[in-house]
Amino acid sequence: MAVALTIGAASSGKAFVLGMGGVSSQGGFEVNVGDQTDALYARSHDGREQLIAQSDVGYNGLPPFRDLGMPSIADDGSVVFGAMISENGRPRWILLRVNAAATKWTISRKSVPKPGGAFPGPVLDVDPTPAQDSGGGITFVGGDSSGGEGIFRISDGELSRLAGSGDRTVDGRRLTHIAFGSVKAWAPGECALIGWLENDVQAVLVISRQEGLRVIAAEGEPAPGGGFFKRGFGLPTGVSPRHRVQDRVVAFTARTNTGAALFLYGTKLRRVSLSKTACGSARVNFLPTARPGVNSNGKIALIMQCEGLPVIVGLDAFGPPEVLLRASPPTENKTLISDFANPWVLDSGAILFGGLDRNSREAIYQLTTGGVPEELSRTHNAARHASDGMDAPGHTVCAVTMTANRYGDFAYLGSR
Repeated sequence: MAVALTIGAASSGKAFVLGMGGVSSQGGFEVNVGDQTDALYARSHDGREQLIAQSDVGYNGLPPFRDLGMPSIADDGSVVFGAMISENGRPRWILLRVNAAATKWTISRKSVPKPGGAFPGPVLDVDPTPAQDSGGGITFVGGDSSGGEGIFRISDGELSRLAGSGDRTVDGRRLTHIAFGSVKAWAPGECALIGWLENDVQAVLVISRQEGLRVIAAEGEPAPGGGFFKRGFGLPTGVSPRHRVQDRVVAFTARTNTGAALFLYGTKLRRVSLSKTACGSARVNFLPTARPGVNSNGKIALIMQCEGLPVIVGLDAFGPPEVLLRASPPTENKTLISDFANPWVLDSGAILFGGLDRNSREAIYQLTTGGVPEELSRTHNAARHASDGMDAPGHTVCAVTMTANRYGDFAYLGSR
């Protein structure tokens, strides 16, 4: 495993560690991707790569960034991210946005409006992992002034609170903690997350304006297709379908006492069988808990394992699951991809993913119908600085931090 990304609930000490190939449960609460993430890069789908920001540098009158958080990229190519600064003598995280539509990319601070007493205001003491939804709002996670945690949204200069610790689900259960880094927003007021319910029960939850806060899978409860859910849910993802048969598709992997599986939630939860996915002379035999990729047409990509080696599996409504790409075995001397992370399915059907080669070099790849991955991140070339036009030297890639939009623009953390 080349890097690890810790994702957790600030006050509960519960977390996930995300690395190449999956997520595992672990104590801790800090977001930490090591020493190879002192810069933020973005690449447009037409091949222009930019250095957006770097640590120890101040932008537009802001203090120097002491740390950079996980980025998110919207459909228009603009990037939002969190950065740690020192303000009034103490460290704090702030929200920032880079407008890709501008002639000259500039970083601007996104102010957090006051809640006006309607709910406790956000406290940004860890990476808020902000994300832009289809309505232009920014959803982020933070502590709150009452000592709990909340999911907040900024839209049109107003701050709303989507959910938080202490809230009750529609069936009356109390949410006690939110897993920082697990929240995935896709439409105004719509997101999925991993949280903990009272009595230390881990669960996957969905928030929507119509349905409120709803538990869709919980540790120890029956799973569709048989068995009971076990702790260790995969990170959920969600999308609004292009052909609106339903309001959303939420996908996540989960372990049950009858085996691991992929689960989909629209109006109800269903299990997708992957047991017949052929992998040479064997079948896929392990399902890690990384976030699946889903596009607006319902095509899904996820990471699995076959005979101890990672594979990328694709499926849709029209055919059985299919192994699209296999990692190279250790016995091969070629510089091939040895591990995968974070598949993102574009509207075109192409798949972007992070990869690790046999030389332990991380990069971003694209997989199309031809079946031959193409490296997209320019780790040996120069990326031009977005704000001042200066050339930058070759850089590294932290593959598990890659985020993409539906058109193939992507952003990631790396090191200069």
